[in-house]
Amino acid sequence: MYVEILEDTTNPDLATGTAKTSFSPETVQLVMPEYEFVGHKITKFDGKFELKGKITIQTAYGPGAKATDLSGYGRGTTPEDEKNGDVTLGFHESCHREDFLEYLRTHPFPEFSPRVGMLVVQYQAADRKFQSEFRKYPQDINDYSAKRTDEVGYKESQYDKYGPRKP
Repeated sequence: MYVEILEDTTNPDLATGTAKTSFSPETVQLVMPEYEFVGHKITKFDGKFELKGKITIQTAYGPGAKATDLSGYGRGTTPEDEKNGDVTLGFHESCHREDFLEYLRTHPFPEFSPRVGMLVVQYQAADRKFQSEFRKYPQDINDYSAKRTDEVGYKESQYDKYGPRKP
């Protein structure tokens, strides 16, 4: 598996004046080997378990939005960001990108390690656990980024409730 960071783009389906940085593992494929068993124990695998493909990360700007616009909430609105002049929508979205990369470094994809000799029911339980964790991974990475980039400074939850902050 590898990660590709795509060039910024536009997306007319986003709300006017907004941007979104997305983490997309849709092309990641799971290769689950077939197995043979005798009684209730696995005796052979026909291949290896593999995760392969690419993850893409890309920022898209909605109608009327550009990287140089002011950030409405989160990163770009903290006292430190303001002191450093890092107040743009582009900076905010770059923080999401860095969050995704950090999460990938510190929270690898779930592992699945089937082995000869394990009981078929153990294999099936491990497979269900892995599949559940693998499906949950994109939401976990988005939640991680929202907490670090959207819910700091003038928080997104405040923005949603009260609108843009007053100068």
